[in-house]
Amino acid sequence: MEMKAMSFEKIIPVQKINKQETIISTNGRIGDPLTSNEYANRNLLTASNQTTTITSPLVILPTQIYKPSIIFPPPIANQCQSSPNTISSSTILLMDQMKTLSISSTSIPPITSSRLVSIVSYLGEYEIVDTNDDWDGNTNQQCFLNARFFDPIEQLTISGYGYFDHISIVVSDHLLDSFARSTHWYKTGNLNYARRTHTASVLANGKVLVTGGLNNQGFLNSTELYDPSTETWTITGNMNNARADHTASVLTNGKVLVTGGLNNQGFLNSTELYDPSTEIWTMAGSMNNARTEHTASVLANGKVLVTGGLINQDFLNSTELYDPSTDTWTITSSMNDARVEHIVSVLTNGKVLVAGGYYSFNRLHSAELYDPSMETWTTTGSMNYTRIQFTASVLTNGKVLVTGGSNYNFNRNSAELYDPSTGTWTITGSMNQARWKHTSSVLKNGNVLVTGGLDHYPLDVAELYDPSTETWTIIDRMNTPRGDHTASVLTNGKVLVTGGVYDGEPLNGTEIYKSFQTN
Repeated sequence: MEMKAMSFEKIIPVQKINKQETIISTNGRIGDPLTSNEYANRNLLTASNQTTTITSPLVILPTQIYKPSIIFPPPIANQCQSSPNTISSSTILLMDQMKTLSISSTSIPPITSSRLVSIVSYLGEYEIVDTNDDWDGNTNQQCFLNARFFDPIEQLTISGYGYFDHISIVVSDHLLDSFARSTHWYKTGNLNYARRTHTASVLANGKVLVTGGLNNQGFLNSTELYDPSTETWTITGNMNNARADHTASVLTNGKVLVTGGLNNQGFLNSTELYDPSTEIWTMAGSMNNARTEHTASVLANGKVLVTGGLINQDFLNSTELYDPSTDTWTITSSMNDARVEHIVSVLTNGKVLVAGGYYSFNRLHSAELYDPSMETWTTTGSMNYTRIQFTASVLTNGKVLVTGGSNYNFNRNSAELYDPSTGTWTITGSMNQARWKHTSSVLKNGNVLVTGGLDHYPLDVAELYDPSTETWTIIDRMNTPRGDHTASVLTNGKVLVTGGVYDGEPLNGTEIYKSFQTN
C-alpha cells in the first residue's frame, strides 16, 4: 500500500469522561469534523474524508491510569529518529483501509500527581509500528510532536503534516514531569490592535475590556472586548480621548471609569465612563489635576481614590475622590510623599496601602495608609527595598505580597509581605527571575501567578508563589516574552494575558494560563 503525505487540521469538540471511547476513520486521513450522529454512534467509520484517531479525552486522577485520549499522526518519516527504549505503549489507533483495530495491553506508567489532568496526548515521543510491512521499510521509528494540556470544555485545534500508518504512543518516564508542567499556556485570539501600557478590566458579565495604550501608530482610543466563551476579540466603542499609562476601574454599578494618562496633546485630567450594556463611552467629570502613571482604587463605599502620578516634570502627592453618584471629583488629603510608578492595594479592613515608587531622583521604600472614614494619610512601616514598577497582591490571609521591580540600577527578584495587623514588612522567598513591568495575579486557589516583565530583555518566564510555604516555583514559559502587558483573572479561574512589548514591538498576541490543580 502506498502511503501519501497529507496536511491535516482539525477542531475537535470533546466532553469529559473517565473511560476510553475510540472513533476511527479507515481512510487514514484527518478530514472534516465528525457530525453529531457520527460522534454519538462512535462506530467504525468507513466513508472517506472522515476524522481519524479521535477518542474522547480521559482524566488522570490520583493513582488511576487511563490511556491517552487523542493521538496525532507523526511528522514525515525522514524527521524520525531511532526509537529509544520505551516503558509502555498505548492503543494502536491508525489503520489502513478496512484493517482490524489492534490493541496493546501494556499500561501507561502511574502518575501520582494530586492534580486533575485532562490529556490529549503525551508530549514528545511517538512510535511508528509497522505490523503489516506496508510502511516505507522503516520500522519502530521515533518522532516528536508537541502537545498541551487540554480543558475538556474547550475545543482543540490539531494541525500538522506527515505520512502515517499504524501508530502507537510511547511514554518515557522522563516525560511525565515535563508533561505535568509543559502545557499550562495556550494562545487565544489576537487583539485587533497591538498595544502596550493599556488596561484590562474584567466586567460583571465575565468579558474583558481592554482600553487604549500605545503602538507604532501612536496613542490609541480604541477599545475591545474579549469573550471567554468564544475566545475572540471584538471592537467596541472608542474612547473620546486616546490615552496610555491611564487607569481603568470597574465601579459597583458595573460601568468602567477611565482616568488621566497621556497622549499627543499632553497630560490628561479627563475621565470617561464605559457602559457595558450599550458599549458606549461618555465623558465624566474631570479630575482636579492632570496625571499619568498614577493609581486608582475602588473603595468599599463605591468611590474611587486616585493617588500621585506625574504631570510635566511635577511629581504629585495629591489625591482625589470620584463619586459615581454625582459624577464629581473632590480633593482629599495629600500623601506624605509624592510618588510615581508606585503600587496601591485596598486592604481587607477597607484602608488603602500605597508603597514605593519615586519622585525626582529619589527611589522610595516608604509606605502609607489612607483611611476612607477620616480621609487622612498616615505613614506605616517601610519596605525593606526601594522599588518602582513592581506589583502588589492582596492575599487571602489579608497580607500584601509585593514582587520585583527596579531601582533603575538593577532589577529585583526579591519579594516581601506587608502585615496590616502589625504595619510591618518581612522578606519572603525570592522569585527565581528578577523582573519589572511584570504582572501578578491571585488565583482562585490562593497562589500568586507572576508573568513576564523585563530584565534587560522581555521575559517569558512565569512562576507561582505559594503563601503557605512562602516559596516560588517556575512553571512553563509563556508562548511569547512580554513586558508592559496585562493579566486578568477570568471568572472561570483562567488568567488572560494581553499585549505588551517584545523586542521593541508592541504585541497583539494574547494567551491563557490554565491551572490544573483541583484545590
